[in-house]
Amino acid sequence: MMPAIDSARSGIDAFADKMQAAADNTANVVTNRHKARNAAMVDSPDQGVRVTLSTDSSAGYPVEETNEHGETEITESSNVDLSREFTASVVARQGVVSNVKSLQTADEMLGSLLDVVG
Repeated sequence: MMPAIDSARSGIDAFADKMQAAADNTANVVTNRHKARNAAMVDSPDQGVRVTLSTDSSAGYPVEETNEHGETEITESSNVDLSREFTASVVARQGVVSNVKSLQTADEMLGSLLDVVG
């Protein structure tokens, strides 16, 4: 029973990390030179799941920016793709909901077992 609880907790933590990466990218969509962070879920040695973060090194679009001396220079915009971030947010939310339901089911089963034994 405890592996089911540990697995659900691990999933909730991983999807929360995935949601945080999508939120950070969304918040920085208009920040020039911001590189999007990608969150990938991988198996954990303890039969759970964890998130590894990587940075998307692709270039953003060239934009003009005025520096503190009033000079115009060409820099690159953020490389965040909002459609990808919104999709990642929806997937992460549903992942959390699914793992919470698994956790509730495991809790109910454990409660029923304790009622029978006790």
